[in-house]
Amino acid sequence: MRPSRQVAIVLGTIAWALPAVAQGDPARVAREVAKAFRRSGDARDLASCRDALAATAGVDSAKVADALIDAYVKLEREADEISADRAKVLQTMGGSAVLGPLRHRLRPIRELQDGILGRLAEARAAETVTLMLDGVLRGRNLPWTLRALLAGHARFATDDDLEKLVTAAGRTHDGDAAMSLLRAVASLGERAQAVGEWAVSLLASSDAAVRAEAATTLGKLGWRGALRPMIDRLDAETGAGREVLLDALVTLTGVYPGATLDAWRLWLEQEGGPWLDGTRRLGQGDPSIRRRDSDSGTRTTYFGIAQDGGSLLYVIDVSISMRQEIGDATRWDLCKRELSAALRGLRTDQKFNIVAFANHVRKLDDELQPATPETIERAIDWVGRLQLEGETNIYDALELAFLLAGRGARDRYYEPEIDTVFLLTDGAPTLPRDPNEKREPRTGAGNGGGRGPGRGGGMRFDRPADILAEVRRWNALGRVAIHTIGLGLDAPQGAPQGGGGQGGGGRRGGGMGGGMVSREARPFLKDLAAENRGRFVEPK
Repeated sequence: MRPSRQVAIVLGTIAWALPAVAQGDPARVAREVAKAFRRSGDARDLASCRDALAATAGVDSAKVADALIDAYVKLEREADEISADRAKVLQTMGGSAVLGPLRHRLRPIRELQDGILGRLAEARAAETVTLMLDGVLRGRNLPWTLRALLAGHARFATDDDLEKLVTAAGRTHDGDAAMSLLRAVASLGERAQAVGEWAVSLLASSDAAVRAEAATTLGKLGWRGALRPMIDRLDAETGAGREVLLDALVTLTGVYPGATLDAWRLWLEQEGGPWLDGTRRLGQGDPSIRRRDSDSGTRTTYFGIAQDGGSLLYVIDVSISMRQEIGDATRWDLCKRELSAALRGLRTDQKFNIVAFANHVRKLDDELQPATPETIERAIDWVGRLQLEGETNIYDALELAFLLAGRGARDRYYEPEIDTVFLLTDGAPTLPRDPNEKREPRTGAGNGGGRGPGRGGGMRFDRPADILAEVRRWNALGRVAIHTIGLGLDAPQGAPQGGGGQGGGGRRGGGMGGGMVSREARPFLKDLAAENRGRFVEPK
């Protein structure tokens, strides 16, 4: 697993104040890390933590890595408490006035964690890599985000470490240990082909998350012995598991003959010779070619994206800017029209729910609803009665989405309640200002950089990297696909504000003032979809 994209930013921010620690002395640096992270909550000295983390730069040592791992785990426990408080507010449709302060308490914790991940990702020394892999092999109780990063360091394993991994793989058939070992093996690529048969055996595991991880691993190994078993497994998998298996087959082969078992068997019979005899190199394909294909053969779509999942969640933007026009209608009218058609096209064996977000985050129901004519018409009526309001709190909306998905999104022991999320928005995510943050001088409707105070000075633009990093935690096992739809991303969007359309200017519903441009949301929406097996579309 790659570290968060914001790691470089975080480390650059904290590197300005190196403490008076003898750099190059691993034992002393490790003690400083342990000392700085000993306290928690309000008692924690953030400056000391940042200094201690900065002091680890260039100190590649098992002692330092061990101290960083302990610090990460302590931070995770604290983050879990704040997240639990946020979950209570989200479930009761609380707004940013309550969620914002909790988010600002969480942000420095996540920044420190991302900094720790960045430091650990830089480790290359043999003793450090051995420590990391020992943590994986011994089943150390670690958050999956951290465990996955440690497992990924198998690519730097010595021959002795590699032998340990292969031996452990031969003895492991299920559970957290299998998940961790599969992630380690995936990072080894062709070096780990000796464990190909073991990974194939896990395709039949009773645990859906283990099966999915095994398929992903086999796609990356480049072992031709996996091709037939993976194809034969297609009709045994459904929903999200089948999507992962198809992606793995494309990664393994670099081709996509279709989504059916018959299509893959026909391709293997007629064209698969070079893949089976080793003439073609395996494990180099790009699974996104599947999502570039047209979904015209699919019975129902939502903004052109196939509604393949069995349990779907539509997350829709109800911010004031949705009043602006796109083509011959407003964005909001287009949203309602497409959603109504999508819901009415669902199969009777599918389930769905809806989340609407702006300042507040609202859900249609506490649980997924069967796609019956009655529930569909009730949902369409519910959407039609929604009132547009200020702000674009995408972070809150996605957090609620994963609360509705349940523990199965991040815990292999449970099936996710939701396998597919469609996120629709027309702009960049916003975040309530930290009440403890020093205000910038007010210069009118905005300051040109998307951080102006706007009406009431209560909002600023959120950091997409923060949202992407948190989604990696919420969707730790990659079991939920996220598709993204961007409406009107080339239209101006001013500095965010707490009010409903004040600030003047623009087309119908203008009210956003001058400032940031919505198209800056495009890279975020593309990345969010790409990292979560989804498609990004931009209706014109």
